[in-house]
Amino acid sequence: MTTHEYFAIRDVEISGNLMLSKDEILATAGLVEGANSIALNIADVEDRLASSPWIAEVSVKRLLPDRFAIRVTEREPAFWVLRDGTLYYADVHGNILAPVGPGRFTSLPTLEVGPGGEDLLARMPEVIAAFKGARLPVDISLVSWVRLSAGRGVELYLDNPGLRISVAPENLGGNLDRLCQVLADLGRRGELREVGEVRAADGNVWVLKDPESR
Repeated sequence: MTTHEYFAIRDVEISGNLMLSKDEILATAGLVEGANSIALNIADVEDRLASSPWIAEVSVKRLLPDRFAIRVTEREPAFWVLRDGTLYYADVHGNILAPVGPGRFTSLPTLEVGPGGEDLLARMPEVIAAFKGARLPVDISLVSWVRLSAGRGVELYLDNPGLRISVAPENLGGNLDRLCQVLADLGRRGELREVGEVRAADGNVWVLKDPESR
């Protein structure tokens, strides 16, 4: 059975992939057209695929006599991170996924982690969810960079309308709620274009006017 042509691989169905191409998945899995499907160990194939930084979950099924079905769940890139002169994709926790390249290009905000900012990485899903769920008058998808530090907490910069947003790390959830309320109020009053920075800290929110606004 492990040598008969009847069990030679003729087709591999792949689903769930966005960043990885079919050829990349096949190469990582070690599946080659014509190889004997019975001779392949499913656990080994799954282990090889799971070693990819892009793949969070994987399932491999053998469909006798000559097919395989691979379903992957990819890690979603959330940021660009610059390391040693190379630009990488990183997930929401700042974990490096792969280098940014022309064949796999997605524009994302740059993530910078300053002194003490490492502890805030674990809370980035909470921060992103709060901004996305607040129905803000600004488009969070237009954030150009994110900085994390013990002193300034979470900082974001939006190219349009040229707005810096920062949230202190202490009582992060409460500060986020207050900041979102103030941004929403500024948007309702049509004053957001006049603002250069909004900072939430110590239970208060400060609004700084953009010196270039009219």
